[in-house]
Amino acid sequence: MDKIPVKAISVTEARQRLSKLKPFLTKLKKLYVELVELENELSMIKSDEDLGNLLNARKNMTMKEDELIDIQDKFRENDCVIKDAGTGLIDFIGIRKGKAVWLCFQEGEEELSYFHEWNAGYTGRKRIDFH
Repeated sequence: MDKIPVKAISVTEARQRLSKLKPFLTKLKKLYVELVELENELSMIKSDEDLGNLLNARKNMTMKEDELIDIQDKFRENDCVIKDAGTGLIDFIGIRKGKAVWLCFQEGEEELSYFHEWNAGYTGRKRIDFH
C-alpha cells in the first residue's frame, strides 16, 4: 500500500485527477505483472552457470523498479493512494458528512462512483451520494 496523501479532495476534483491518472493505472498494472514475472525468474536461477541470466534479470528488475517509482510519484502528486497495483485499485481521500472516507476506483470501471468508510475496505463500497 502506498503512503496516505496529505489532503482530502472533492469528488469532482478526484474525478478530474482520475482522468489524468487512468493511463498510468494501466501502466502500473502491466508493470506489476512484469515485476512478479521477473521475481519468479530470479527465484528460479540457482546455479553459477546462469550468471548471465541472473545479471540480466536483475538489470531488468532495477529498470522496472525505477519505472514503478516514477508512476507512484504521479499518483502521489495527485493525492491518490495505490491500494492494489495488481487489480488497479486506487483511492482518493474525500469528506462525507464531516468524516474522511476513501473515494474508491478500480480499473475497468467507467468513472469514480464509489466510496467506503475509512476502515470498511473494498467490500464496504457504496455509491457516491455527495459532491
